[in-house]
Amino acid sequence: MISKVKPRLLGRYFIFFIAIALGSVIPSYAENVQIRVELNGSASGNPVIRSLKGKTYLTNGWFDEMATGSLSSDEKFLIDAVKVNTNGKLSDVKKLWTLDEQNTSFFSDPKVFARSQSIFKRITSAAFLAKIIYGNYVIFIVQFNVEGYGTMVNQYPLKKQGGKFYFTNELMKDPVYHYLHDKYAKTLPIKQR
Repeated sequence: MISKVKPRLLGRYFIFFIAIALGSVIPSYAENVQIRVELNGSASGNPVIRSLKGKTYLTNGWFDEMATGSLSSDEKFLIDAVKVNTNGKLSDVKKLWTLDEQNTSFFSDPKVFARSQSIFKRITSAAFLAKIIYGNYVIFIVQFNVEGYGTMVNQYPLKKQGGKFYFTNELMKDPVYHYLHDKYAKTLPIKQR
């Protein structure tokens, strides 16, 4: 009887060990991903094709599970910015934006800020889906699970100034930015907890 029990236990431990070992070699993200952007460009119907580099977060990306020491400076900025948008004052949120954009109408209307902050306060979890390098900009695509709203996927363009990252709206009229929002973001799988 003992000889029959030991192999079963050994088998369970072996399967557990293999699962742990495989879990440690499966990457949580893919670096240097080529993102193909195809825009309707010319009157002849030939699309304009641009390739961008980026990173997709395959198995992780949840803000609360990412090790602080392993975060890049732009990832850390975005995680901290969500916290500031959730609990900070209007003056704190204003400092997250490029100097040129700190005097926009958003920051002059406390009601707009209050509505935005009320949504941030309902976020139950957040995860990176993708990071795209676009010239002088880093564009993050982020999933939020929001109480009362469900799953929301947002894009955050960042610009580096003076060695720090800031939010920017400089890309709002850019066709590549809109392609990433309207097409590419919809190809990314929604994460489940």
